[in-house]
Amino acid sequence: MYFKYDMRVDFQTAEIIKTEKLEQSIQIAKKMDLLSLCKSGMILKEFHEYYKTLPSNSSVVD
Repeated sequence: MYFKYDMRVDFQTAEIIKTEKLEQSIQIAKKMDLLSLCKSGMILKEFHEYYKTLPSNSSVVD
């Protein structure tokens, strides 16, 4: 990747290092609320699978 901090100097290069992908979770209660909105039809059917597969965790703090 090339970048500049100043337009008066040449481009510099930067090495991009891949890092471990961190999976984020939501609270279990929040996921249950979202799934109830799916059941009630408040969330369109096309998005149900997305909400069903959201990772959830009891230790998540919002």
